[in-house]
Parts: sequence; structure tokens; C-alpha cells
Amino acid sequence: MNTPFHHFLLLLSLVSLVFNVNAQNCQSLDAICRSGFTCPQAGSFVVNGTSYSYNDFNAISFGDFYLPNGDVEGRIAVQGSFIANQDGVSIGFELTDASRPFSAIIGRDAVWNQGNVFPAASSIFVGGTFTGSSSLQQRVTASCSSSGCLDDQFNTMKQYYQQVSSSLASQAPTTVSAMQLGSVYSINCTGSSSIYYVSVSTSTFSDIMSYSLSNCDASSLFVFNIDGTDDVVFKGREFPSAVVFNVITSTVVNVTATVSGSVLCPNSAFTQIAGYVAGQVVAASNLEVLQINVPCPNNGVPAGPTPTLPGNTATSASSDSSTGSDSASTSSSSGFITSTLTTSDPSFNNGQPGSLVGNNDNNKSSGLSRGGKIALATVLPIVFVIALIVAAILLYLSRQAKRKITKEDKKPVHPEATV
Repeated sequence: MNTPFHHFLLLLSLVSLVFNVNAQNCQSLDAICRSGFTCPQAGSFVVNGTSYSYNDFNAISFGDFYLPNGDVEGRIAVQGSFIANQDGVSIGFELTDASRPFSAIIGRDAVWNQGNVFPAASSIFVGGTFTGSSSLQQRVTASCSSSGCLDDQFNTMKQYYQQVSSSLASQAPTTVSAMQLGSVYSINCTGSSSIYYVSVSTSTFSDIMSYSLSNCDASSLFVFNIDGTDDVVFKGREFPSAVVFNVITSTVVNVTATVSGSVLCPNSAFTQIAGYVAGQVVAASNLEVLQINVPCPNNGVPAGPTPTLPGNTATSASSDSSTGSDSASTSSSSGFITSTLTTSDPSFNNGQPGSLVGNNDNNKSSGLSRGGKIALATVLPIVFVIALIVAAILLYLSRQAKRKITKEDKKPVHPEATV
């Protein structure tokens, strides 16, 4: 039967499918290694005696990083300068492990007017000069003793991701794909696989508004090898499965919609003017960023302590709470200057000494929190379904009214009886 009720059931099933598949496609870049691809040996990133894995970073930039407002939910590593010259920028909102002290590692200068850094006990590493609010200044606890002290490690990291990108690009496609109806990208998977490789040109990819999958394992990881010299533009709907977008040649990546997946573009300038990215972003530079979310809440955050290398000893500090004075000692070792700060400034933690958390920045300062996004993702489908139900009821009543009018019109007209 072709009734409004059946139309409603069809729409409801489609809505349910869309929200279910998009809820499970968050992945970090190391998902490639876990899915059977032989990854190159990754090094470690050592800052002030603490070792970080490459997967510890939500966003990696080998140039400057411009974040006018918004947030990055995980940890950031920026080789160049970090510019957050508008109000309300937060870093690390979804980080819970305090064993790695730095939530923001910045190789050069930082301009950060207002915002916050999470967790509460975390710090900021700034290789050059920091310019910003006093509360954030208190969170800068280490810097370079000489310019570019992290460059060698950043260059090694970039070579690693360039090697990963090249290795992925060399994989033969395991899908047959084509554009349909001008903007629907149809993907037909050829057999079962833990990783499906999709080859697409930059010009074709930039025209995609939605996706259609056939004969694919929904639990598998997809790798899009995007090749060509045109700009890569993300727009339209999210990809309905776990995915890594590997930008091979293009030097420009523009995000204009929500991207659920990781973006590997170590040779590209990354710009985000709308939406958010739920995944890791590795880019040559970040010309503008609005919001980058961790691939999944707490994904990739190690639970155990991090080994500390010898030769970098944290320094101690003292504070005279009775006089309100602060003191801090610094030491230089292996190219780093470390400062451990304490304060009894009443603007911090209601005047409790030793706190580096300003009471003006207790909440995430910009963008939706993870809880807010989950709440929004929960409410929107409900509202949409209610709207569909109301529309179906109104359509049904309208048709019933039309049928009643039609029946009335078809009734025979009886002449009045004459007396």
C-alpha cells in the first residue's frame, strides 16, 4: 500500500539509519595500523622529559595554527606559532590523563587572549614568546632555551606521516566507485576486508554531497586516497563509516561541513570555515580552525604513566602565602627551560596557593562540549521524528477531509416533495 503512514515508516527508517551509522564512525589515524595495514615505525615526541606518542595529539601542524575561536578537544602539537587572538579558545576538554603534563605544545610564539586548558593540572609549552591573558600565562611552564628546540622532532614526525600517506596511496583500490546524479558518490565493495581503499580525484571528491555504499562491511575502515592538484573541499553529508581521508598531492584542504573521520594531509594547508572534524588532523599548516574533536571521547589517551627520560629534572617552586608573593626556579636542560609556578593570587582558585587554574576559566569557553554535542545529537532526531509524525497526521487528516468532501459531492440530489 502507498499511504502516508507507509511513507512515514520509510522516512523514519532512513533517519534511524543515518543517525546510527554516523554515531560509530569516529576513528583516529592509528586505526589504520589496527586494521591490518603495516604502518611505519613511529617515533616518540619527547618534551621536557616526557614522552608522547604521535597518537596522543588530536591536531598536529607543521606550520602555524590559527584558531580564532572554538576549541580542540584533545592535545595539540604545533611546530610554528599558535594564534588565538579572539576570545574563548579551549584546548584539551576531553583529556583526562594528567600523566602527560602538556596539553598544548607550541614550537614558536603563542598569542592566546582568553580561554582554557584542560585537564586542570595540565600546562602549555611555548618555544618562543607567549602573549595573552594572565591566567593562561600561568599555565606556560616550559619553553625552549634556544629557538626551534623541537624542530628536529617535528621534522621526524612529518616524515613519518608523509611515509604513511605515500604507503596508503600505493594501495590498489578495493572498491568500485563512481559519481551518480551529479553529487552522490556510489561505492561498491569487492569482497570482505578490514580496510577498503577508495581512489578518487580531487575534483570529483570536491563535488561529493552524499555517499551510497553497496556490499560493504559496515565495521571496516575506509581509506580515501584523494589525488590531484585541485583544492580538496569537504562538503555535504558525513561519510557513513569509519574513515581516513588521505590527501596525497593537493596543497589546499578546505572543510565547509562536518567531517567524521581523520584527515591526513601533511603537505597541505588546512582551512576549516564551517562544521567540525571528529578525528585527528595532521596538516602542513592550519590557516584557520573552528573545532576539532577527539576521534572518540578519551580515545588514544593512555591510562598508565608515561616513562620519563633522564636528564630533564623538574624544578621546584615556593610561595609565601602570607605575603602573597610568588617565586619560581628555572633550569635549562636538553634545550628546555622549565618553570614550575605557584601563585596565591586571589584570581586563581579562590586564593589557594599552588593552583594554576583561573576561576574565570572553569568551563569550556567556546563551542559545544562533548555532552552538549551528544545532547544535541539526541534531541535533533527526536525533534525531526516528531515533526515527521505531525506532518504525517496532518497529511492523513487532509486526505480524509478531501475524501469526505468528495463523497458529499457524489451524493444524489433528491427533489423536494410537492404537497
